[in-house]
Amino acid sequence: MDPKRRPKDPKDPTIRESKGALLEAAKVAIKEQRDLPRPRPPGSRAQQADRSILRWTMAMLIAAGVLIVVSQPTWLAGPKLPVESP
Repeated sequence: MDPKRRPKDPKDPTIRESKGALLEAAKVAIKEQRDLPRPRPPGSRAQQADRSILRWTMAMLIAAGVLIVVSQPTWLAGPKLPVESP
């Protein structure tokens, strides 16, 4: 074994201090993760309400589009052709 590199003693105070610092940092990180706001779980009532509003809005837009296409306004379909005479 290399005489310059000796195995570190686990009772060495610098090792204990570094382990303590790492443990403290890990505890702080875990606490921060617990304190973060959680996203809504899928299927929650609030998410269902958001989806129903979106579906209702999309249905109304589709209905309005169909109504416009069926009514064939001049600005959309253009002027009507003159009637042909025989």
